[in-house]
Amino acid sequence: QAGPLAVRGAAAVAGGYTFIKMARYCLMFWLPFFLSKYCGFSPPAAASVATAFDVGGAAGNLAAGVLCDRLYGGRMMLASLHLSFATAAGFLAWAVLCAASVEGSPPVLLHVAAITFIGFCIAGPDGILGGGASRALVDYDPRHAGDRTLYAAVSGMVNGCGSIGALLQGLVTSQLVAVVGWAGLFVALAAATLATSVVLLPAVAVERKALRREAKGGD
Repeated sequence: QAGPLAVRGAAAVAGGYTFIKMARYCLMFWLPFFLSKYCGFSPPAAASVATAFDVGGAAGNLAAGVLCDRLYGGRMMLASLHLSFATAAGFLAWAVLCAASVEGSPPVLLHVAAITFIGFCIAGPDGILGGGASRALVDYDPRHAGDRTLYAAVSGMVNGCGSIGALLQGLVTSQLVAVVGWAGLFVALAAATLATSVVLLPAVAVERKALRREAKGGD
């Protein structure tokens, strides 16, 4: 019986999902603290403003499905790559904003816009890579297409790697903020989500080849 690593592109998706979960969980856990300590919100107000990340994420999940279907023609790996790159750009812009701001008196609306934009962009790769990507990769591989055992095995591997990413952020976030500040943290998260785009390239190649093969078979 073949293992999940035998499925072409599965290791790439697992690696990319590790970085995505690391970045997303970092914001989920640390946004209220950032808004309270850096932006000057009261703790209740910080918790309320932090929901902008979830609002952006809800919209991003819906948009990702529409984009994959109507704009990308079902190419979910490519959509995830592009959305991960957009997330990295958002983090980098946020880092510049923090570096240019005076702590305690930043342009709060710009921070909220950055939070919402990043929530929107990162939700797509999170949902796709942790969900439908595993089954798609199995079906893209002609050696394993339709293998229900591998559906579960690949999904378990990918989501397990995502859990590792979520755990790792808890170990390094506070140290990063203490050493390089919030701007430095957002640069690190930009690097992580950019790494997702790079790591996903083999899975994108597998997807492109499989969809071309399907198109030829249907002609």
